Amino acid sequence: MTYEFRELVGTVKELAEEIKLSCDAYSRRELTSERLSEIIIHYATRYPDKLYHSDDRKVINSTIKKIIGTRRLAFVEDILSNYQILLFRR
Repeated sequence: MTYEFRELVGTVKELAEEIKLSCDAYSRRELTSERLSEIIIHYATRYPDKLYHSDDRKVINSTIKKIIGTRRLAFVEDILSNYQILLFRR
């Protein structure tokens, strides 16, 4: 079964739910780590205003944290830390 994520989200809560579903699909081995990274990076580049705290682009929005929980947040932060390192090397 192929996992399809929503490319377009309208609210922070919708974004959080999509991240949650993506991480859960990864945990169930329906997604590879590369595909999960692609999805998270897509959201980070397309919706930085929803994903990050408004004052600091390195801090995940508190609503996102609350909805996705600690385990999923660890996945997201790991992916984004690697992504941010690549951005700064350019």
